Amino acid sequence: MAAVCHGPVLLPGVIDADTGKSIIDGKTVTGFTVEGEVVLKVLDKLTSDRVALVVDAVSKAGADYSSPMHPFDDYSITGRRLITGANPASARSAAERALTAFDELPTAQARDSQ
Repeated sequence: MAAVCHGPVLLPGVIDADTGKSIIDGKTVTGFTVEGEVVLKVLDKLTSDRVALVVDAVSKAGADYSSPMHPFDDYSITGRRLITGANPASARSAAERALTAFDELPTAQARDSQ
């Protein structure tokens, strides 16, 4: 599974059938930064609309949030078969990581997932 920018805010709702926990529980993920929201001057609006910030949503689900050095740097993370990217600049590196993760799946598992 892969998500970039604000997409990781959805991951806490993806539940592992075996554990009953979010698939990001105990994993390190990234997504759009609070600093990025400040730079874009949307943090107050998001807060007033009660929109979950990525860092808050993933932390609440038991994940460790990792941010890029600067909010718009290309920054992506692979955690086994979970790939996350911090922002639009990370889309390519996250996609490349997703392809690598898919290529590393055992053949039968790759065939079953089609």
